[in-house]
Amino acid sequence: MTKLSTIPQHQLSITCGLCKHHTMLEVANLIAVMGWDTTAHEER
Repeated sequence: MTKLSTIPQHQLSITCGLCKHHTMLEVANLIAVMGWDTTAHEER
């Protein structure tokens, strides 16, 4: 599993399974909210 802390300068592409809305989230912001040890899988 990829920890968010290994990719702080990147973005995650997120797509809603229901409406197919797509957005890009800044990993640095996710780390601030979810914590340094959170994995990309857990964030999903």
